[in-house]
Amino acid sequence: MQFSLFQTSEYAGSRNTRTSSDLGMLKNLNHISQEHLEQYAMQTLPEPERANLEEHILICSVCRIDLDETKRYVRAMRSASMRMRREDDGEPVL
Repeated sequence: MQFSLFQTSEYAGSRNTRTSSDLGMLKNLNHISQEHLEQYAMQTLPEPERANLEEHILICSVCRIDLDETKRYVRAMRSASMRMRREDDGEPVL
């Protein structure tokens, strides 16, 4: 496992709005960095790191939840970008 993908957190609730009571205390657990989650969601993460990330999210519910949130955000941004391009081109937007 390559730890360049990971960042160490004090507990599982260190990300976003989760608290330690949400997922339990997980001292010194390594989690995937937000940057790498974003690269994975945008399909720009190189293969060796992608394989390590995929292996990690199978066992880490914190990173799996963060990845799901990141994927939703990327989809929303892509959708908004497409909508803006259509508006700029004068196409009707539904």
